Amino acid sequence: MKKPNMLFGFILLIILLFTPLSAIEAKELWSYEPNKDIENLQYWTVSTITISDDNKYVAVGLYRQLYLGCSQNNYQNECRKEESKILLFDISGKLLWEHKTTSKIESTYFSTDSKYILLNNSPTSGYYQLLGYNDRLYLFNIGGELLWIYDDAIAGRIDSDEVVLFTLNEMKTIRIRIDKNIIEEYPNIGIYSANRDLSKVLFTNTRNFENQIAPKYVGVMDKSGKALWKRGIREDGVVSSEESFISDDGKRVILLEKPYLISSNDPVILYFFNDKGEIKSTYQYDGYFLEFATSKDGEYSVLAYQTDIKARGYKEGNFSTEKYYNKFVLLDDSGSIVWESTILESPYSLSLYSINICNNKPYILFGLAIRVGMGSFFVMDRNSGEIINTLDLGVDKIQISPDDSYTVIVREEGNSYSKIFLYKTEELVKINDKTESKDENKSNYPNQLVYVVAIALILLGVYYYARKH
Repeated sequence: MKKPNMLFGFILLIILLFTPLSAIEAKELWSYEPNKDIENLQYWTVSTITISDDNKYVAVGLYRQLYLGCSQNNYQNECRKEESKILLFDISGKLLWEHKTTSKIESTYFSTDSKYILLNNSPTSGYYQLLGYNDRLYLFNIGGELLWIYDDAIAGRIDSDEVVLFTLNEMKTIRIRIDKNIIEEYPNIGIYSANRDLSKVLFTNTRNFENQIAPKYVGVMDKSGKALWKRGIREDGVVSSEESFISDDGKRVILLEKPYLISSNDPVILYFFNDKGEIKSTYQYDGYFLEFATSKDGEYSVLAYQTDIKARGYKEGNFSTEKYYNKFVLLDDSGSIVWESTILESPYSLSLYSINICNNKPYILFGLAIRVGMGSFFVMDRNSGEIINTLDLGVDKIQISPDDSYTVIVREEGNSYSKIFLYKTEELVKINDKTESKDENKSNYPNQLVYVVAIALILLGVYYYARKH
């Protein structure tokens, strides 16, 4: 039996020596296929992902439109139908429960103690509003029990035992308890955002608030409704809840305002306010389509957009040579530019999306896609704007956990749509310690050789020990 053992050891050694460790890819902790048993192309897409503050749960919102084939002009019948459902997983990937809802799940929030989940649902078009779909909030406990539905409400936020929301039918902000009993009402006040314990609410006027259009002012109020500050801004702009931010301590407020009309040639304005409501700085961009993200503490913000700068080799009228650069701008909490980074020339109109700024790690994660199913995952060094890692995964959405430990990626894989993967963020980053060289051309082979030799010596030791005994 000695020769077979020696042969086995030799083969194993050869495999170790000639298998590069770089071929080992980041391994997901778990994955889930929401369309595994779907027929007739009625596929679900992922609309929102949220990880609880304690890293115990992952909530996923799914959405789809169903075409029923009735008369196009017959609004009395449901020619089309849109539906959604919320899925709750534990961090190990076990599906705990799911529940169907109406309209599209725009956002989900865990309570600070991870005992409740709040959903903000909205119809995707006026067509569905004619069919009776409306904006509504859903509140579930962590066990999957639906506690209540609040119709004609938007911009819901939750802490441990309270919810703040805006009612469209009454045009006012309301603070309620978990049991839906009203605590306080704020007439003619709209809400953009709130800090985690709801002690500071970013508010505005209610003119055209449903579409988040034309605010006269913004401000911060406390739980009693007292305005801590209030400041006028450009009135002919558009502000959304998704592009407004207030830090947990209420001292940092960041607001992105786009022009009301794309054709107006007015700039996009990014405002930075201090805790007194003073505008510390603004950043202006003479365009319209861009992505915006802020770190959890508000210390950093990033703007990303495709420039109109054509790369070298461009020939007028030759589409194959049209190459544009994508620009990233990192700003600190005062609005000062930390760095500007121009990356990736492409002959297509690329779409930047799902930008995540890590709070405790020096990374920015984002996706870049030509069209659905052709997205790549990127890791950028937050300190320099350099690209650290790129994974061609067909990425659709990216979401990091509040403490940056985990990253959820939604992507296509083979014939599957919107497949959900959970990774440890460090596995996706694949970066050396920041004190080491970041030379992209540097080979990892010497480190691999040391690793292989060490294993080979261990195997040889085991083999000779077995011979003597």
